[in-house]
Amino acid sequence: MVGVGTCFIPVSTPEKRAASPSSSAPTPKRKKTSTISMNSFLVHTSTNEKEALDIQVARMIFATNSVFNLVEHKEFIPLCNLLRPEYKPPSRLDVGNRLLDQVHEDVFATSKELVEGRTVSMELDGWSNIANEPIICASITTATGDTFLTETIDTQDEKHTANNLEKIALKAIEKAKDSLGCNVKSFVTDNAATMKKMRSLLEEDLPIITYPCSSHVADRLAKDIKIDGAIDDIITVAKHIRNTHQPGAWYKAAGGKKLPLPSEVRWNTVHDTLEGYITNYHALQYIAKTYKADMKPDIADKINDIQIKRTAEDYLARMKPVAVALDKLQSDTCHITDAVVIWKE
Repeated sequence: MVGVGTCFIPVSTPEKRAASPSSSAPTPKRKKTSTISMNSFLVHTSTNEKEALDIQVARMIFATNSVFNLVEHKEFIPLCNLLRPEYKPPSRLDVGNRLLDQVHEDVFATSKELVEGRTVSMELDGWSNIANEPIICASITTATGDTFLTETIDTQDEKHTANNLEKIALKAIEKAKDSLGCNVKSFVTDNAATMKKMRSLLEEDLPIITYPCSSHVADRLAKDIKIDGAIDDIITVAKHIRNTHQPGAWYKAAGGKKLPLPSEVRWNTVHDTLEGYITNYHALQYIAKTYKADMKPDIADKINDIQIKRTAEDYLARMKPVAVALDKLQSDTCHITDAVVIWKE
């Protein structure tokens, strides 16, 4: 269409061109919208998965010696919800009954696979449980160093005589053979008089080799070479520094490290006490001189008594070879052949 001074040219829109009969372009098909299920956003816990989670929670509690009602703690349940929202942890009753039995069966089966048909050594030792009741523990050790607790025996009011201990040992050996399928060919105990007599009786009744625990023998030797009274004053000083706030702060500021104390149930602690005192003597002497007016007079006097230090050094020199041997003997990787070499040295 032509107007005055203007040229009008009609232009078709894309929609009009698509709709034109003369157009050969195909009409695009409308895509279908797929429906996404909400299930893909949810974490489901199947029955088998819950059982596996329950067992692992129980194993953690048993391995860490935690209380069974930890699973019902107000902070433990939210933790589980954060890790897996749909998971509900077991109750303390489940942990102490069903799951305890299940984990015991699993561990027992695994242990049996490792020792069945093998020759092992058995260890027997007396302990006290958390209720301070006397018990006897029996365990076995393989040639590769794997150790398994086979049973604990509640001896109640039965005296630990050599004859009674032999009866316990014979039953423990028989039980290990019947339940685990292993053969006990050597037997180890500490060197207490009743245990020593029991080992003699056992060798008379069975084709078995018995011997004392080398670590226990070394610990007895360390007690035989002690210097009476050499450590008493050191213990007094160490307890005062550890248990009294101000002297403890002075000692720490002077660069002093932790002062170990001896323990009857831990080997080499006398050695550690002597070594700790001598190693940190510079810090002790510094606070005894610097703060003498503010310290208990007897504590300062003991620290400044050079004879106490010299006696401790003599005692440590005597004990050092035994302490080094004891550390090697109680190593997890120490074998009988290693013990022979250690004693020879």
